[in-house]
Amino acid sequence: MNNLSNNDPLFYVILLNYNNYKYTKGCIESLLDLSYPNFKILVIDDCSSEREIDNLSKDFPTVLFHQNNENKHYCKSFNVGIRIAIRNRADYIFLVNNDTKDFSQNYFEVILNRFKSNKNIGMVGSKCIDYDGDIRRDENSSNRFGIEMDTPTEGYVIKTSVFEKIGLLNEFLIIYMEDLDFIARMRAAGYKTAIDTSISFAHLGGVSTSKEPYKYTFLRVRNIVLFARKMGLDKNLVWTLNQIRANIKIKTSPRNMATFSP
Repeated sequence: MNNLSNNDPLFYVILLNYNNYKYTKGCIESLLDLSYPNFKILVIDDCSSEREIDNLSKDFPTVLFHQNNENKHYCKSFNVGIRIAIRNRADYIFLVNNDTKDFSQNYFEVILNRFKSNKNIGMVGSKCIDYDGDIRRDENSSNRFGIEMDTPTEGYVIKTSVFEKIGLLNEFLIIYMEDLDFIARMRAAGYKTAIDTSISFAHLGGVSTSKEPYKYTFLRVRNIVLFARKMGLDKNLVWTLNQIRANIKIKTSPRNMATFSP
């Protein structure tokens, strides 16, 4: 890391780990190469069976760790990390999947400049590619349930003041659609989202969910239906069914038994 300046806002990177030592280790190694001088990495271990937090803490003495006393799953675990980051006066919070790597070295410098360009920006993302080099998110936004998404679901930086104004991730959703729900609430509060494709990271996908494919398929379909009902209150049944059909996409790959596309 570079020499710290009193003017450098504090970034907190929050990773979740659940029996995925290999990928979490690779993600941390990539993050530690970032050039920005003032950021902390916080790993929330979701009660891994192998006490992986012990090995990770030995590998990375400068990284912060918190172990849940029970398996809380995705949204609740991220919220644990968000609360810790807020208590420690983080200015920006980077929620990112642990099966990511190859972050652009100047990632936070570019993200910070994007935030500074417009005070109403509450979330900034970057280009995202998969491990094979295929683009998962670039300058082309997608539209889901009438909501424009221009940031990658695999990782995005949020201004801390946004959490303080609209709350944390929706824990009822458990996993899936929580990012879309958060973006909808942000936009309703007057915040904008943005992306800078001059920086990027790589994402594998499905590392955790592939271990229990039926469980996570159920949660994903459940949340899509719930979200369709919520967003379709003023729409007809055909619109709602078309949105559900468009969002339920499951693909398989040799690397993982089940990988769910965003």
